[in-house]
Amino acid sequence: MLGESPFAVINGDIFCQYPLGRLRAVKCDHVHLVLVPNPEHNPDGDFSLSGGYAGLTGQPCHTFSGISVYHPRFFATAEPGRFSVKPMLRTAAALQLVTGEIYRGEWHDIGTVERLEALRTR
Repeated sequence: MLGESPFAVINGDIFCQYPLGRLRAVKCDHVHLVLVPNPEHNPDGDFSLSGGYAGLTGQPCHTFSGISVYHPRFFATAEPGRFSVKPMLRTAAALQLVTGEIYRGEWHDIGTVERLEALRTR
């Protein structure tokens, strides 16, 4: 159902200035994540980054921005229906199947009313 080519996914609860055109140049065999410096609400981060690969160990850890590229093969073993990709991402990262980059520009997680209001009033 997903086709044969990688595709971008962008969470609907972020505000950022990431240049989305850069995603076209990403070579994605499984998953590519855009990571950002850790915000106050996620001080420990989600993934480390070493040699272009996102991992679960190592420091520093960065926060997953909600911007990613997935190859359909990443979902080959997924069951139909609603599910979280978080456990799948962690497994893939442990197997060094997740590439990544760090974006240091403007980025905000507006997933709560409070964070959305903070962005609106800045």
